[in-house]
Amino acid sequence: MKKTNTAPDYNIAVVEKGLAHLHLKFSGDLSTENTSLFLNDLKKCLSGRPARNITFDLSGIGYFDSTAATVIAQTKSDLEKKGFSQVKLINVKPEIQGLFNILNLDSLLREGARIKERRPSLLAHAGEVSINFARDTLFACAYL
Repeated sequence: MKKTNTAPDYNIAVVEKGLAHLHLKFSGDLSTENTSLFLNDLKKCLSGRPARNITFDLSGIGYFDSTAATVIAQTKSDLEKKGFSQVKLINVKPEIQGLFNILNLDSLLREGARIKERRPSLLAHAGEVSINFARDTLFACAYL
């Protein structure tokens, strides 16, 4: 087992079991606050790997909310659509399985519903444009 990434709230450990199988073990807390970072780290772990079978081991998960459940379900669905022959969730605690059941994500994802990424707010976009304008103005003044 080699440690792939450590964040203050969670860990993704990669356990490789040959070329055909990849085992990812999650531990710590997965919540709305860290799902964006978690999703990026998960994509890094999965990129460039030839494995056809992937296992997500959820035995080490402490806190798990609906956003984390959505990310896991969406990733599983995307991998299956990309042709991975088997994507399994193992060691799922009863409370986490209950959350999956309540959200009914498998049927939602099968019906083609997509989870949309959140775009920056209008205020954040205006701030970014203002900063870029000030930077460009400063550059033009320095050039002149």
